[in-house]
Amino acid sequence: MATITSIPQPPTLPIIGNTHLIDKEVPINTFTNMAKKYGPIYQLAFLGGQKIICLQLRACRPSMRSETIQKGYKGDIVGGKNPRKRWCLFTAHHGEQAWGIAHRILMPAFGPAKIRGMFDSMTDIANQLIGKWEVKYSPAVRFGPDHVIDANEDFTRLTFDTITLCAMSYRLNSFYSLEMAPFIKAMASYLIECGNRSLRPAFVKNYLSRSANAQFEADKKTMFDLTTDIIKKRKENLTTAPNDLLQLMLTERDPVTGLGMSDENIANNLVTFWIAGHETTSGLLSFT
Repeated sequence: MATITSIPQPPTLPIIGNTHLIDKEVPINTFTNMAKKYGPIYQLAFLGGQKIICLQLRACRPSMRSETIQKGYKGDIVGGKNPRKRWCLFTAHHGEQAWGIAHRILMPAFGPAKIRGMFDSMTDIANQLIGKWEVKYSPAVRFGPDHVIDANEDFTRLTFDTITLCAMSYRLNSFYSLEMAPFIKAMASYLIECGNRSLRPAFVKNYLSRSANAQFEADKKTMFDLTTDIIKKRKENLTTAPNDLLQLMLTERDPVTGLGMSDENIANNLVTFWIAGHETTSGLLSFT
C-alpha cells in the first residue's frame, strides 16, 4: 500500500491497514490519541485507501487556501452513491450545481436575525422538555412510577423536535410518547450503519451484509417518507404557509442561475438538517 513517507503513520496490518485501531464507539478518541503520539498531521490506511488526518488549524492552514482546496466525498450518508442524490452539505462533490443552488438559497437564512426569529419555536420545545421533568408533570404521572428519565434520550428528542419545528413548522411531538418516534429510530440506525459501512470492504458491504443492507434501505425509506410527506402537504398550502426554511427552499430562486430547488433536492437537504443538527447539540447538552 502506497504511503506518503514524510507523514507519520501507525504500523499497519495487511489488507486492513489501520482500520483495527479505530474505536467504533467513539472514533474521535482514536484520532485525538494518535495526534498525541504522531503529531497534529499523520496518515492512516483504510480499506478505501490512504487518509491524511489533520487535527490542528495552524498545521492545516497552508493547505486550506480557497484556490487549492476541493471538497471530496465518499460514503453513504443521505444520497449514497446515487449521483442524483449527492446534493447536500456532506454528500455533494466539488462543483455540483444542485448543491450550489441550495447553498446560495439557504445561506441568507442562517444569519443572526433569521436565527433570532426561531427563538419562539426553540422555547416552545424547550418548555416541553422542562414540563416533562417538572414535578407537576412528573414522568410518574405521564408514563408511570417506574419510568426513569434518560437525559441523553430526552436531549435527542429536544434537538429533533426543535430542528423540525424551526425548519419546517412540523411537530414530531416526541415528548408525548414513551417510545422514540419511528423517524428518530430510523435515523439513529441509519447513521450507525453509515459508520459501519466505512469500515467494511466493498465485497462485504455488497454481498455479505444482506440483513444490514435491508435495514439500511428500510431506515432510509422511513426518513424520506416523512420528509416527502411534509413537502407534499406544504405545497398544498403554499400561499398561507409560515416563512421557514422549507418555505424558502420551495419558493426562492438561486441568484446566480435563476433556478429553484427540486423536491428531491429539498428532501435531501431537510434530512441533512436533521443529521447535521441533532447529534452535535444533543451530545453537547448531555455532556454538560
